[in-house]
Amino acid sequence: AQQATLGPDRGTGYVWTHDPASGEIIGQITLTGTHTHHPTTITNTDATPGDVRDWDQDRVDAEFFALVADLAGAPHEIIDPATGDVVGQSSQTLYGKRVWRGHQSSPLLFAGQYYDDESGWAYNRYRYYHPDAGVYNAQDPLGAAPRIASAQGYVNHPAHWVDVLGLKAHGVGKHLDPKAQHPDFPGRNVDGTFRGENGAAANGRRAHDSYSGFMQNQGYEVNRQLPGDTRLRPDAYAIDDNGFITEIRELKPDTASGHRRSGPQLNRYSEYAQQYNAGRAADTGLPAPTVRTFADWYTP
Repeated sequence: AQQATLGPDRGTGYVWTHDPASGEIIGQITLTGTHTHHPTTITNTDATPGDVRDWDQDRVDAEFFALVADLAGAPHEIIDPATGDVVGQSSQTLYGKRVWRGHQSSPLLFAGQYYDDESGWAYNRYRYYHPDAGVYNAQDPLGAAPRIASAQGYVNHPAHWVDVLGLKAHGVGKHLDPKAQHPDFPGRNVDGTFRGENGAAANGRRAHDSYSGFMQNQGYEVNRQLPGDTRLRPDAYAIDDNGFITEIRELKPDTASGHRRSGPQLNRYSEYAQQYNAGRAADTGLPAPTVRTFADWYTP
């Protein structure tokens, strides 16, 4: 609710209750009374005009950006629909500690959460969530039943579970079983893994998941397209403060096939990165750094 604004007689004020995730006004409360020691009456009235539902199309278009989110609904890229450019891009840990890069950012965190940068807490309807700690500020209003392991803990796996109201976690999609068939992607399970994958493929996926989490915590961009006009997507790369690509890394199985594929792939990434850095150097007047490439290995 917004802070009440008292009139000249200091006897009447208004409080508007609203949804911070959408800006929609839910209701208006009128407070009346001439002195603090006199009785105060509270009257609920309908929402007054002026919320986002009353915006004309020009204002909607002027404020609109497209969000690209992950499976659990956390925004990771902001797209300018007029140009198709990525104007904001985030790096995020598993439990939501996030850094935005670019001209735009979004306060939306996980599904149902609105992040306040000043306090470090995310509004989650019935509770507040702290992404640095991965916990809520209070115990679950429903008691211990929704999450018996921790009354203040977040969901078991934020990549494919959500808690939209801060009450009870749900698996993404219609099924709570993470190994059930995904409702939108027939070839995948609810948790994003491929259905019927063999042992080597499952081991490779687990190795890449672990690698991605580790590299992201080290400040690398993980599983994202390189900047500029390209579809190249290495496993990890680093960008310096001036926007130059400084390092590219690729995770491969420690096999003859993995060693054979890593060289040409890293060479292709390196050639593009050097061209990109040269163009950026021409635009900024700064010297282009050397691009380092590394192959990292896992045991299949």
